[in-house]
Amino acid sequence: MTSQLKKISVNPNAWLITSWVVLLLPLLLLGSPGFYNDDFNSYQAIEQLGLSGAIQNWMNEYGSAYRPIGISFLYGYYSIMPQNSYLLYFGYQLLYITLSFVIYREIYIFTKSSSTSVFLALFFLFFPFNATVYWQISSLMMVIATIFALVLMRQIISLSNRVFIISIVGWIVLLFTYEQLLGLAAVIGFLIATIHFEINFYNFFKKIIFPLLIIVAVSTIFLVVYFTSDINPKVVSLKSLNAEYLVQQEEGNVVVKQEEGKVISSNKKSGESQAIFSGLGRMDHITRRIDKAISFLASSISYSLQGMLNSGIAGYIMISAIAVLGVMSFFLPLYYPIFTKLTSLLYIFTGTLWVGATLAPFFLYDEVHIPPYTLMLPSIGLGIIMLGVFQLTINYFSDFFTKLILKVLFIFIVISFPLVQYGFYFGLNEELRYWENIATEINQGNAKIFEDKIIFTEIKGKKNFHIFWLENAVGFRYISDLIGEELNRNITKVSRSGKKIILYSTVK
Repeated sequence: MTSQLKKISVNPNAWLITSWVVLLLPLLLLGSPGFYNDDFNSYQAIEQLGLSGAIQNWMNEYGSAYRPIGISFLYGYYSIMPQNSYLLYFGYQLLYITLSFVIYREIYIFTKSSSTSVFLALFFLFFPFNATVYWQISSLMMVIATIFALVLMRQIISLSNRVFIISIVGWIVLLFTYEQLLGLAAVIGFLIATIHFEINFYNFFKKIIFPLLIIVAVSTIFLVVYFTSDINPKVVSLKSLNAEYLVQQEEGNVVVKQEEGKVISSNKKSGESQAIFSGLGRMDHITRRIDKAISFLASSISYSLQGMLNSGIAGYIMISAIAVLGVMSFFLPLYYPIFTKLTSLLYIFTGTLWVGATLAPFFLYDEVHIPPYTLMLPSIGLGIIMLGVFQLTINYFSDFFTKLILKVLFIFIVISFPLVQYGFYFGLNEELRYWENIATEINQGNAKIFEDKIIFTEIKGKKNFHIFWLENAVGFRYISDLIGEELNRNITKVSRSGKKIILYSTVK
């Protein structure tokens, strides 16, 4: 077994470098999708107000509790780089790659296992929804914050007095960089208790109680500061959405209303009403999201392959690079260190706590809304869960058949995850080009413009509807920026009927 374990950890650098090249290929071979959404606003703010003025304007508009350090990183990055989206994406994706290396390094320090470290680094690097992070420059603050957070977590968990205090100060800075990191406080507390556990309960309690109290106090103070800011955009949106007492959903003769925490279903014909537990609506919403996510993952592979085939030589290079990863996976003995069942369960529990704690803020909404890019931090926890499940399976079923199933699953992950990420790149490109064509039609006068809508004949449809959030999250804001100076409009909804397309808009 020892010799087999050595085979998997002979040269992790080959895995890491090959994977980094695979991730960079769309940008290197096909170019940048260009600026969109927050990029326009950020450059405009810096040009008009300067770097310090833009940061101050952000704090005046959104409050000093909402990512003041994070926006400083972002605006600083914009200000030192030319208005060249290719260079901006290249530098940013190098930071994302650095984060994957930090994950590898920190996990290796904890586990002393190259196989474990490589697996988690690659799982994070190619987690399908993380493409929404590194193809969105405004998420740079999230990546930078996570890089430093992982390093500080190790320092805090060590409980070395001087390093602990310095690390806590750094942790506070990171919370004002990107607030989702607060969920990791629960993981830190659990790891402190697990790593420093000893039979003598008095010594154990004396060792961990003071650090845990500091972590709880810091987390509580941050929460108070964050949620008491009246102009914090997250708090404002939370209050406004949850304060809506009436939500109508018509299906035939049934109208569903939400009033004061209850969901009431009434039948128009009979006049009967029935109170329904509000949690059902939330679970239904979660179920629909999961269904859409599964559809996205399934459709992205064929969409990605078609996009690469249409890209000529560049596309074939991308397919070949993913094939290399697949071949490497095939010849890689899938033997993870056989830890005890208890250790495997600890991996699963740690990963579950990581995922749950970092997603917890999104369950404050009446309807759970989790933007895809916010899954980056939880994806690390998902990788830890997957690793624990692999180890637990090998512990219980160590036969050849089980190892074969795990190898097939591993190969599937290595091949399919990059394909889905490539698919998002093609989908984003298609989305931006689609709305550019529409903006051109509008600006050339080939549309009927009314007070609240714009009507014209669609020239070319889209094929990226499986990326279900893209139109609302990117497309509407993008065309609003493109036609904003001319028409002073915000696009809020789109309706299609045959070749006719209607854009519903509001005045800015």
